[in-house]
Amino acid sequence: MDIPVELLTFIASELDSIDLSNFRLVNRACAQASTSLIPRHGISVMNMSRDMKELQYVLQSSGFAKNVRKLRVFHVEWPICSRFDSASARRLYRKAFSAYREIITEQQCRRYSEEIEGLFQILAMLPNLISIHVSDMHDYLWHPKVNRRYHKLQRQAIPKQLNTLRISGGFDPGELYHTAASFSHIQHLNIHDFRTCGNEKLIREFLMRFPNLVTLAVSFQGWSPSINALELLYWPRLEELEVQGIWTSESEFAGILERHSKSLKSFSLHNPALTEGSWQTLLTKMRAISTSAEIRLSGELYGRTSGESLDMGCNHTRSCIEDYLRERESDWPFPGGVRQTSL
Repeated sequence: MDIPVELLTFIASELDSIDLSNFRLVNRACAQASTSLIPRHGISVMNMSRDMKELQYVLQSSGFAKNVRKLRVFHVEWPICSRFDSASARRLYRKAFSAYREIITEQQCRRYSEEIEGLFQILAMLPNLISIHVSDMHDYLWHPKVNRRYHKLQRQAIPKQLNTLRISGGFDPGELYHTAASFSHIQHLNIHDFRTCGNEKLIREFLMRFPNLVTLAVSFQGWSPSINALELLYWPRLEELEVQGIWTSESEFAGILERHSKSLKSFSLHNPALTEGSWQTLLTKMRAISTSAEIRLSGELYGRTSGESLDMGCNHTRSCIEDYLRERESDWPFPGGVRQTSL
C-alpha cells in the first residue's frame, strides 16, 4: 500500500535531522518527503517575533543549522487595498484587516533587548553562514548608541565566516554606534538605500570598515547631494562597482574609476547626477583612463541643466555614448547640446 506523501511530510516534520536523513532508507517516497524538509542552501524568515522564535527552535538541530549557508530576513509590507477592492471583496477585506490588527498588536509588544539578542543567537547557531540579506534596518533594531550595553552585540552582528552582506530598504549609518571595528571578512556588500541627508561622512566611514571588498553595490536615497561620499575610498581587490542615484562632482566620478583601474572589471552608474563639470568632460576622462573595466551607464545621466543631461533609455543616445567610449579618437556626438527622444 502506498503511503500518502502528506502523511510522510507530517511524520518527517516531527523528526530530528538525523532521523530525517535515515528516513530515505524506507523507500523513495519517504526520501522525497524527508529531504524536502532539510535546508540544503538557505533559509528565509519573516522579521516577526513568532517566526524568529520558530527559526531558533528549528536551528537547535545541528544538522539543519550546518546546511544553512544563506539567511534572508524579510520585513512585512502590507498591500494597499483600494475602496473598490474592499467593496468587491468585503469578506476577504474584513479577514485581512483582522489578521493585520493581530500582527500590529504583536509587533507593538516587541522589545529591543529580546529581539536583537534573539537575532544574534540565530547567527551564532549557523556555523557555515556566508551570506545574509536583511530587508529593512529599522531604528528599533539598529539604534544601540542610545544604550551602550548593546555595543558588544552590534560588533558581533557579522559572523567571522560571513563574506556577503546585503541590506535592502532605507539604511541610515547615523543610527549605528560608531566603532573602529573592521569587517575584513566581508567581500560582497550591497546597500540599498543609503539615506544621504548630510550623512556623506558617515557613509564614507561605514564603507571604510570593509577593506577587502570584491564587489560593491550602493544606491542613495533622497534628493540631496552625496558629494564626497566615496571620496578617496580604495579597495585593492575591487572587481565590480555599481553606484545608483549618487549626486557628486565630475572629479569624484573620474577619481573612483582611476583609483580602481587595475582591478576593476565592471563599473556601473545608474541615474547619477553631476553637481560640477559636464558629462562630455567626464566621459572623455573616463575613456582616457587605462582600464579593462566594462563601463555601463543606464537611466538618466543628469547634468547641471536639462540640455546637458543624457537619457540612456534613448537607443540613439546610448549607441552614440557607447561608440564614444569605445573609439578614443572620435568626437563628442552632441556638440550642439543633447536633443533626444526615447525610442
